[in-house]
Amino acid sequence: MALPILLLAFIFNVLAVTSAPVNAAYTICGLAPNAHVNSARGGCTYPYNGFRWMQVGPGTIYKISNTCRTPEESSLRADFATQLSGNGSGAFATTWPSGWHIERYPNLNACQTSTTVDNLVDIKLDWQAYATWYGAGRGNYGGVTSSVLGSAAWCATFGDPWPCGFHISTIQLNQYRFNNVYTAAYGTQVLMHEVGHAMGFNDYCGGGMSPYNSISENDSDCGGAFGHYQPIDRSRIVDTIYKNR
Repeated sequence: MALPILLLAFIFNVLAVTSAPVNAAYTICGLAPNAHVNSARGGCTYPYNGFRWMQVGPGTIYKISNTCRTPEESSLRADFATQLSGNGSGAFATTWPSGWHIERYPNLNACQTSTTVDNLVDIKLDWQAYATWYGAGRGNYGGVTSSVLGSAAWCATFGDPWPCGFHISTIQLNQYRFNNVYTAAYGTQVLMHEVGHAMGFNDYCGGGMSPYNSISENDSDCGGAFGHYQPIDRSRIVDTIYKNR
């Protein structure tokens, strides 16, 4: 039985670092329709996908975290700003001339632990201890991300009709692997990949893309430039997710 289009469905993406292979049928949002996404969400384009602030604002994502992990957070914010900068020519620079940034919240100037989701928060990082992560039956991978459309009441606070993008995207992270398995650089790549999911990209491998690299490529199954935003990601953000901006 098909789900009603008005049902607030979750997108659930698993980072497959030594986990089950990614279904080759999955495609990057905006390159080709993904049946799971489209059946419940109405497609890859805002307002059924993405963040409201990217549609109407300068390109800032607000993040909270249940744990202050300053090295990873600092590297994530720096790499994200560099890889999604507004420098250069093209539609991305025209649409977001200052690029995209991830900001701490509620304190923009220092790492601060918070689990309070208010109207401005886009992403919640949920660092999970060994017992919590593996007790939930998860395997030896780095993170899982789920996103849900904001409620009609949330949209109404901005004078917007429903839907009006994701509120909120939650990234659950395997703290044990970050502490004991990953290098600092690889941990940042895992975070970058999961933020890609939070913004609406599904795990994806290979065919149909030129070049075959994307933030969505899943390390153990793809062998591409894992954890790095590529030109195709920037173009799909402009051409598909926020094409009506």
